[in-house]
Amino acid sequence: MSPAERAHIDAQRFWKKVRKSSGCWEWQGHLSNGYGIFGHDTKAHRASWQLSVGAIPVGLCVLHRCDNRACVRPDHLFIGTVGDNNKDRAAKGRSKGTFPSGDAHPAKQRLGGKHWCAKLSGVDVLNIRNKSESGETQTAIARHFNVHPATISRIVRREWRGEVV
Repeated sequence: MSPAERAHIDAQRFWKKVRKSSGCWEWQGHLSNGYGIFGHDTKAHRASWQLSVGAIPVGLCVLHRCDNRACVRPDHLFIGTVGDNNKDRAAKGRSKGTFPSGDAHPAKQRLGGKHWCAKLSGVDVLNIRNKSESGETQTAIARHFNVHPATISRIVRREWRGEVV
């Protein structure tokens, strides 16, 4: 099989795993930490760039304009340095730790259900507390909400999600 034929087969395999829409094109294959994985270890957004645009220059990253790790739509992607990637992540409020703008930084405003990785809404938190007060075990509640029992314990004791009353 020629390299061109192999590339054509890879492209067919790749695009079969993509759900296209008017917005993001979502990767439907394996995900790792929210990123699509194509083949053994290639991130799907990098494969999309290579199939659609061309080679990725050595040492550069493929970044998402849309901030959706599973998106592989070529016009939602762009090339940048590691520094560009870090600045982009911080500007979108996904960095951990301290921020140049302090408490005014968007990430500092994303508490509770507004946090980018929150699994539980305010309604969920109220339901968890009600179930606990009704005598349901924290293990059963955790299973219902697909979280760790320690999360339920912290919510019930109001160590977490104290903003929900």
